[in-house]
Amino acid sequence: MTTDILSLNFPGLSKDAAMFWYRVDSFVRYGISRIPVSPNLGFRPLSHYLDYFNYVISIIGIVCNVFHLIVLTRKPMRALTINIFLISIGICDLGRMLSILTIFTPQYYLHFQQKVVPGTCISPMYFLTMVLIEIGTATFKLTQEVSVWLGVTMAILRALVIKYPLNQRIHSYIDSQYGIRLLFLVTFPILPFWYFHFWQLTIHEIGPWTPPANCTGYSTNYSQILYMFYVTDATSIFGETIQKIILLTEGILFRLIPSIILPVATIILIYEIKKAKKISLSKREESNDKSTKLVSFFTISFLIATAPIGMLYLVEFFVYDIVGLMNLIDLFSDVFSVLSSINGTIHFLICFFMSSQYRSTARNLFGLEKIFRSSPHLMTQSGTSAKCLKSSKA
Repeated sequence: MTTDILSLNFPGLSKDAAMFWYRVDSFVRYGISRIPVSPNLGFRPLSHYLDYFNYVISIIGIVCNVFHLIVLTRKPMRALTINIFLISIGICDLGRMLSILTIFTPQYYLHFQQKVVPGTCISPMYFLTMVLIEIGTATFKLTQEVSVWLGVTMAILRALVIKYPLNQRIHSYIDSQYGIRLLFLVTFPILPFWYFHFWQLTIHEIGPWTPPANCTGYSTNYSQILYMFYVTDATSIFGETIQKIILLTEGILFRLIPSIILPVATIILIYEIKKAKKISLSKREESNDKSTKLVSFFTISFLIATAPIGMLYLVEFFVYDIVGLMNLIDLFSDVFSVLSSINGTIHFLICFFMSSQYRSTARNLFGLEKIFRSSPHLMTQSGTSAKCLKSSKA
């Protein structure tokens, strides 16, 4: 490792500090995943396996979220604000996972082609494919940001309902006809950020591409336009200071603030659950307590997937000029991106185990409710874990 490479990747750091962070980056990037691909290719970086795992999780998640949305959009489930928010979160999860497939499918198809066709004979991606990747990248970021704020809003609303049980204005948002206004209030201001994410990548025309003479499967005089992705140079348009402000604003709004609000809301919800266990609950209060547990589970899942990314965004602002550390932060962001996909995949499980209304609706879809009603043993087992949302609040 030469001094020039260290100074290039870790400018401003001492030689010992630069060497330390280089070794950390090398270990995380290669040392953890020392699985040889082939004798010729050696080892692939950790990001390769993270992307592949994220791709597989997304395929599973699409199936799970389609089922999840089918259940949640049934008429009995649409009466309460909490279910409207769950539907919106489910749409975001589904959109994010479809985006992952859109981004990585061309890449994995290219890997497949390289196994059967010489690399020089593989035609470049079409312009439409690259536009779809660009759209998928922007949609992936937007849906992640929207779903986090929907989770934050759901936790805040539930905490306010518990904290101020006699406030009629707060309780009016329990019904979906009023709660949907809150949903639009949270979602619409975030939607313009989609264009900002879309604008960060630019497709440039490089020139015509023609296959070598030894390549088969192409017509005579075949040619195709070669395009390349370039990261939009914001510094030439806005200047470096404005670019830093944009990065900081995005990190504060969609990473840092949710990372602060979510643990506070989680503490309040868990405290109320523990307090509820000490007193005798009426049927209505018990239902509210069960809804609080459901929202608490969702809040904790968002906290685990979001808080680390919030801290990374904050660190990213202070090491913006150090390329090596920025690359290391991007690698850790890929790790937590996988956690976000897992989080979006298990949402239907949280609802299934925490809501008897959800389970009943799911059984009706498959015609299983009659079987459960005809079997006292199954009904008894189901009743002991009832988590009814129908009469719950928020």
